[in-house]
Amino acid sequence: MQKLKQKLADTTAGVLACLDREHTESDLKEITTWWKEICSSKNPGIAVVNYTFAQIILMNTGGSSPLKHKPFTTFRKKISLKLNDPPEQHMLALLLYWPSGNEDRCIFDLSQLIQQMHCSYENTYKKHFRLRYLRPLFFLGKGQELNRTIHRKVLEMLFYEENQETKPDWSYNWRNENIFKNSAVQDCLLKVEGVVRNYRVYASVGGTEIEVEANLQRSLWRSRKVSFYLGFTIRGPVAFDIQTKTEDKGPSGGLLEARAKERDSSGWTRLEPEVKSTKVVKTYSLQSQKGHYECSVSALRWVCKDRVSFRYHYSSWEGHMGEGISKQYIPAGPLLDITVIAGKIEEVHLPHWICIDKKNIPPSNMFAVLHVSTCGNTVEQVSEVSSSHVTLLQPDFSPIGTILKMLGVYTTAFYDILIYKKYDPIRATLKLHVYMVPPDPIIKQ
Repeated sequence: MQKLKQKLADTTAGVLACLDREHTESDLKEITTWWKEICSSKNPGIAVVNYTFAQIILMNTGGSSPLKHKPFTTFRKKISLKLNDPPEQHMLALLLYWPSGNEDRCIFDLSQLIQQMHCSYENTYKKHFRLRYLRPLFFLGKGQELNRTIHRKVLEMLFYEENQETKPDWSYNWRNENIFKNSAVQDCLLKVEGVVRNYRVYASVGGTEIEVEANLQRSLWRSRKVSFYLGFTIRGPVAFDIQTKTEDKGPSGGLLEARAKERDSSGWTRLEPEVKSTKVVKTYSLQSQKGHYECSVSALRWVCKDRVSFRYHYSSWEGHMGEGISKQYIPAGPLLDITVIAGKIEEVHLPHWICIDKKNIPPSNMFAVLHVSTCGNTVEQVSEVSSSHVTLLQPDFSPIGTILKMLGVYTTAFYDILIYKKYDPIRATLKLHVYMVPPDPIIKQ
């Protein structure tokens, strides 16, 4: 145990932090061996947990075990969870027992195990972490047994290799899910299927729905089938990068005929733009071959028959909605200033934030696109409307954005909630300022 203390790996928290402390593969092999010896000589209990975690972390460095014994089998045989067991022990049970792609059921009650882990966290760590954002420790990968457990540090290194940030703000990158824009990160992880219902997300496991937390609450705005990456914090499993799996089918006919033509989101190839920032504006540049594409930042979609390259930036609606025909409309999406550099875009699909579902179906002729020009703004009718986009065929580009006609009809929209806190030192009180704003970076800024 003294040797483990010297390596700061004599506790479960110490073992889990080995990669953050940049222990070498040789160090990890020694730590794994020492914990295996403790398992053999003393009451296994937490020693088996630490030995198993050490083995997982060693595998995440690409190292092979110095031991023949499989901790996967050891832990499964010796596990006996109690409510007062530490959260790390519950997490390990979830990691080992969560069914893989070729398993249709679990011998444990996963929902009960998750609830026990939540309770264990409340009793053990909540008073220390309070409202702090909890970064994930592990993710489910595409391997088998211990090889399918991917440590957070591995994904951070893949992200860093591509982005080369001087001092990465990892909490920010995890909280906003920037990590998952990296294709190498995506290739490591297993996509879990599930469903969003009543502002909650569930993982589908052998016909059973298991409720997990969502990293981004704004991903739960409507009920639908989804897929996501399953991560594990010290509090429990969390769904990251929630993506719509199939679009809900709306009614066809008079009110919104184009909904029947709506393409499933899986038919669009997501591209990450090159970003250039100045003090004045942030510009996004993209290029693509023939196909259907979507920008990962703005959800802007386009269709091209040959190679095309273009750039865009967000513009402000201020000053553009109070003149001429535009007085009849309100903004219904971000205003994007698009410039085609080479090639031709056959279709452009502009995002909107109007809620379209079975109970709220605005007539399709209420939607239009505003073209902003120094010679005078013009309004163009759209070709199609979906639950998330409006379509222009053979488009001409200027600053353009989706607008909605004001006809005195009640319309709902998807807005973000921004909460700012201000401390009053005289009264020793905390004031919260709550704002509802459309999902437009310019307005938020």
